[in-house]
Amino acid sequence: MTKQEFLNALRGELRSLSEEDIERSLAYFSEAIDDRIEDGMPEEDAVAEMGPVKSAAAGVLADVQRDTRQSEHRTYRPGDDSVRISEAFKHIRIEDSECYIKLLPSADGACCVEYANCGSIRHDCFVENETLVIRSVDERRWFEKLGIRDRQMRVSLYMPATGYETLFINTASGDISIAEGFAFLNAELKTASGDVKLSAYSEEKLSIHSSSGDITASVQGPGSVKADSMSGDVQIIGNTGEGDVAAESKSGDVKIESVQCSFLKAHTLSGDMIISDAACITANINTVSGDVCARKLVASGELNAESVSGDVKLTQCDGANMYLKTVSGDIAALLESPKRFVFSTVSGHISVPQTFGEGECEIRTISGNARITVK
Repeated sequence: MTKQEFLNALRGELRSLSEEDIERSLAYFSEAIDDRIEDGMPEEDAVAEMGPVKSAAAGVLADVQRDTRQSEHRTYRPGDDSVRISEAFKHIRIEDSECYIKLLPSADGACCVEYANCGSIRHDCFVENETLVIRSVDERRWFEKLGIRDRQMRVSLYMPATGYETLFINTASGDISIAEGFAFLNAELKTASGDVKLSAYSEEKLSIHSSSGDITASVQGPGSVKADSMSGDVQIIGNTGEGDVAAESKSGDVKIESVQCSFLKAHTLSGDMIISDAACITANINTVSGDVCARKLVASGELNAESVSGDVKLTQCDGANMYLKTVSGDIAALLESPKRFVFSTVSGHISVPQTFGEGECEIRTISGNARITVK
């Protein structure tokens, strides 16, 4: 189907709309097809990427109908770029579609919410049941959502740098940033494609999730920390307490440093792992194709480090009992204390010192080599 045939058919499917809406939709699809052709795509392939005519028309009709309902029931549109919050609150809940969410300490001890470049995206902001709620309401017409924005939409929450019971932030595509100085009993941060960066005190539990963004968490306090990303990098710095620390990424790298915890868990599929200056009761570190690199990792109980095709390298590390395993990767370890070594390999070479300690170190490879030394 040619571009003109597609547009003619689409016009017929949209005949129930106003001429203004029809022209805007046709202009959008025309530009989208032209962009692909300019990038070298054949005209028929560019048209095919728009999907079936009926599906494209159904999407436009649904957007126009929804926007019409929203305009009929619109309650208010803020005229200012900021809102002062005078009521006291212990909990914070922010739900947004695509804005960059920032939490910053206020200079004067007051609470204020500032909006930038949000356009027709309205934000309800109120305190209810000791909870500060900030919720976006997208009032854009369908054609306002087309194209690329030249400036990032941003919501900045300025509040006293003190302790709060709970924090919940959920945004689809926006970044999340929390400046130093805040403390939370429990906090949960979620974004689909945005990055997360925070420096905060966590009393009980901190949970961070991003589908494709990077996560950098500098955390103090005794609480547990869990951070996971599908394709982004994950970094946890400085947690000191009795809680657990868990970091996971499918294809990104994982980095954990300067932490004290009960159970330390790090997992990737294809990313590398770097652990440094960590003390815990149990450590479980595994990757499929990435490398494991640990320095000054000490477990008072078990320390397990595994990779299928990547290498495992431990420097000044120790555990009461240790389990090191690869399939084709090599193992190199400098341990802090002597162990009873148990090892096996199919085609690799394993070198261990002749020591007899209280703990056991089991080493398994298929084709990888292993060399273990004791400090």
